[in-house]
Amino acid sequence: MKAVILVGGKGTRLRPLTFRTPKQLLPLVNRASSLEFLLDLCDEAGIGEVIFSTGYLPEHFQARYPDNRFRSLHLTYAHEDHPLDTAGGIKNCQPHLDDTFVVFNSDVLTGLPLSDMIDFHHKKSAVATIALKAVDDPRRFGLVPIDDDQRVIDFLEKPAFDEDVATNLINAGCYVLEPAVLELVPAAQPYSIERGLFPSLLEYGEPVYGYPFDDYWLDIGTPAAYLQANIDLLQGALSWTPPGDEIAPGVFAGEGCVIDVTAKLTGPIVLADAVTIAAGATLEGPLVIASRVTVGEETRLAGSVVHAGAAIGPACDVEGSIVGEDAILRERVVVADGSVVGPGADVEPDNELRRGIRVWPDVVVPQGSIRF
Repeated sequence: MKAVILVGGKGTRLRPLTFRTPKQLLPLVNRASSLEFLLDLCDEAGIGEVIFSTGYLPEHFQARYPDNRFRSLHLTYAHEDHPLDTAGGIKNCQPHLDDTFVVFNSDVLTGLPLSDMIDFHHKKSAVATIALKAVDDPRRFGLVPIDDDQRVIDFLEKPAFDEDVATNLINAGCYVLEPAVLELVPAAQPYSIERGLFPSLLEYGEPVYGYPFDDYWLDIGTPAAYLQANIDLLQGALSWTPPGDEIAPGVFAGEGCVIDVTAKLTGPIVLADAVTIAAGATLEGPLVIASRVTVGEETRLAGSVVHAGAAIGPACDVEGSIVGEDAILRERVVVADGSVVGPGADVEPDNELRRGIRVWPDVVVPQGSIRF
């Protein structure tokens, strides 16, 4: 069996983290990428081949997997020369698809029971099965009502604020499809699976089913959600093994870490290789620190993600935020409230970045110029 993972998007909602790195290759809890959690699902379900539908920065995927393998999976690429939307991207993979196949939107982090969903699809003799997730507030999503047999009744756009909600089941971004459905998708044209293909299948009376599931699910397409995904994983949302050795309760450190004896670390924390933590620093989990990060004296980090090579100076305070790869925070810098410091940015002393501010890559923020 084969799977298609749609990785062509530019990740504009995650900027500035995605100017140089596709969103699917951003690390989660110091694993190589969030994409690997989807590859784990495919591998565990016995899928043999995964086709990446690429568009933005395709060379990064091939560089990450130069032998076209991930565990037992064979990796193949189908590149979009121009954006084709969701169904168009799947159509572009059609030469590789000759039997029932799975599709993932790559923004998804989930513990979906994929093997059970595939079995459900076959038992229902469906042409399309859509993973459905019940959420507390479905108004931000497209809604998918189903009947008592779990057959899809309709596809509803995001309801207005004062409109009654027909269901709390939303499209969770994973599908099991039969190859024949791709005949309804125009070739080499942008075409949506949610607004084009699925409604067309209903119009033709084709058997389209919903598969509700209760396992963990999160759309990680924004900085806030990306940060939440790291926190959720640290707190046990999915089964995974923290890298490194447990040097204190809930604190895992990779090779070559140097931690001053006066530093205070409270888990859950994951430190990658060669992290340096200076005297008097306070690290409060949930916290993810990637390789080669340096943390200065009397600095506090809490509830945040720090990417590889970042340098955080003395007397800084980083809480509930993201610091990008090779970024520099000089002395007495505050980063809080879901703010994001982009890769290579240099924040000079006495700046306070709050309220979700985003600093673009390589930008220099002059001393004391931002105070929210």
